[in-house]
Amino acid sequence: MEKLKSLFKEDSKFKVLLISVLITGLSYGLYKGMLDNYLAEVVAMNEMDRGVTEFFRELPGIALVLLLLAAAALLLVQPADDGRTCEGYTAATDESTEPTTETTTAPTTLPTTVISTTTKPVPQPNPYGPEDFSKDGQWMALNGAKVRRGIDVSAYQGDVNWQKVKNDGIEFVFVRIGFRGYGSAGNMVEDTYAMTNLRGAREAGLQVGAYFFSQAITVAEAEEEAEFALSILGDFVLDLPLVYDWEYVKDTARTANVTAHELTAFAKAYCAKVEEGGCKSMVYFNEKYAAGRLQPEELGDIDFWYAQYDGKMDLPYRAQVWQFSNTGRVSGIYGNVDLNIWLG
Repeated sequence: MEKLKSLFKEDSKFKVLLISVLITGLSYGLYKGMLDNYLAEVVAMNEMDRGVTEFFRELPGIALVLLLLAAAALLLVQPADDGRTCEGYTAATDESTEPTTETTTAPTTLPTTVISTTTKPVPQPNPYGPEDFSKDGQWMALNGAKVRRGIDVSAYQGDVNWQKVKNDGIEFVFVRIGFRGYGSAGNMVEDTYAMTNLRGAREAGLQVGAYFFSQAITVAEAEEEAEFALSILGDFVLDLPLVYDWEYVKDTARTANVTAHELTAFAKAYCAKVEEGGCKSMVYFNEKYAAGRLQPEELGDIDFWYAQYDGKMDLPYRAQVWQFSNTGRVSGIYGNVDLNIWLG
């Protein structure tokens, strides 16, 4: 049956020949009818021998038989279709071999899908509770562990006797390197005591870091502040981070309308620029900023310097430095000074 169907394919020679035979048959019928009438008239007129007349009458039939024999011979000698297209590639056809069913063995294990495990860094949780700290005079002590004591200074402290500071048990200091004004111009200014304090503290044997008091209102300004601080340091190498210290001043300051999202972006931009400059970075903020003016959880693995003055440290994230007082007293410094402990 399948072989018979293939004979009637669109490109089949049999189909063409069959049509030719049908046309010939119809022609034969018409021709034979006309010929019979003609021959009858010729014979009646005695113009042709009856034997010759019979020959012409049978001639169309003989031609039809010869045509059928030729068609049969053509089909018998038709070359087999090898299933090739004109480009020479094998094409599947109805008369091709039956599709074979292949038995395949399922893999014993599924292909491994590689899933990226890269996650955004988040600040470490605060490992300390209120019970971990106690007062030791004016200082905070971490129960069961030794912490380093430190201060931070600026031009407000004036001249500092760094040797007396060292002798009073101070081990590290953060020095203000400069600041940006909170007026509309937002000019950047180097702290007049910056390099004097850095060199004096270093000579006395303290570990030194620095901070820039920011009033940035754009990412570009935060990066500019980092570059300005780095330029002041020059070839002076810090032991501790170059800190970003952005603080709210008042409602009329240029920074009054900065959002928490924007401030977080400023801090990240500053720190990235500082790291590019070869310094360790850190962000300073206090309890109020952590609650509404900053997004510490978005700062990733940047270190924190945290200020809270009520004897507790409620920040949910780990802080490397805790500024616990702004009314400390240290030998060699006139007036109050901020007190810090390094928690590491």
